[in-house]
Amino acid sequence: GDGRVVAATSGTIDDGYSYRYAAQMDTSLTVRGKDCRLTWSQLAIEWHMHCSYDAVVIKSDGAVVEKLCGYSVPPPMQLQGGSFTVEFTSDASTQKAGFKVDFACSA
Repeated sequence: GDGRVVAATSGTIDDGYSYRYAAQMDTSLTVRGKDCRLTWSQLAIEWHMHCSYDAVVIKSDGAVVEKLCGYSVPPPMQLQGGSFTVEFTSDASTQKAGFKVDFACSA
C-alpha cells in the first residue's frame, strides 16, 4: 500500500472516493495518536464471510484489532496504544460505497 503516516489528534479517514471506491486498491494510513476512539459513519464494502474480497483492517500498534466488510456500521472502537492503522484493500470486481470513520485521540 501507499503507507502514509500522520501525527494527529482528530480527523476523518475514508476510502478517498465520493461514490464508489476503485478496484485493486491497497492503501494504508497510520495515525500517531494515543488512546484513539474511532466512530464509524459509513461501511459499505463487498461482503464475504472472511472479508476475503474487499476489507478494512484496523490495527493498533501494528496488531490487527478488527477486519471489516459488509454493510453494518460498526460500533465505536476504543484503541489503546500509541498509533493505529487503517488498511483498505479491494479486488477486481464489485465496488461499493466504501467507508468513513472519524477518530479522536487523547494526545
